[in-house]
Amino acid sequence: IKSGSIKPLDAFWTSTWDDDNSTSAWVEWCKAEEFGDIESQNLFVLEVSPDAKVYTVDSLKDLVYLLDTYGAVGTHYMPYVNWEKVAQDYDGVQVTDRGQWATELTTPGLYTWDCESTAWFRWVFTNITRIK
Repeated sequence: IKSGSIKPLDAFWTSTWDDDNSTSAWVEWCKAEEFGDIESQNLFVLEVSPDAKVYTVDSLKDLVYLLDTYGAVGTHYMPYVNWEKVAQDYDGVQVTDRGQWATELTTPGLYTWDCESTAWFRWVFTNITRIK
């Protein structure tokens, strides 16, 4: 995993699947933004190991903790998390829907995460199910 932007570079990205509505925040974002042809994509549900360590950003305070604990890189006007250091302690970082809205237009912020999602730093999945 490399730092270099607001998002960790070289991460594997997922978004929580909603079985009841057969969608995820990523699928809905792609539809709303007309980003690619999401209807023709293969979709999979990945089961996360119970041993996986995931840090959750549900508020600006959660993001500030990452910066205070692992350091900021970038500029004073656009600081972002040192993802390489975070990856030493966590398997992934999840930004909840509430966390995304709480950090989208702030400094520091997570502008460009766009929707609820998890950036995975290593493979921690025990099962893969193709749903479409």
